[in-house]
Amino acid sequence: MNINLGDTIEKVFDNFKKVTPLLLTMALISGLILFLPNSILSKMALNDLPKAWKIIIGLIFYYHLC
Repeated sequence: MNINLGDTIEKVFDNFKKVTPLLLTMALISGLILFLPNSILSKMALNDLPKAWKIIIGLIFYYHLC
């Protein structure tokens, strides 16, 4: 049985090429929420979150982007 390492690696990274634009779009949209005005945040009910939830959400985004 002959396994070509180059072909195997190429097949693995081809799957990442399909997912990357979607992940990048989601990261940009979620990051832009940080800069929305308070009037829009209040309509989305994101301005009155408890401080603990804000910290948890911030940590999730931080570790997701690292």
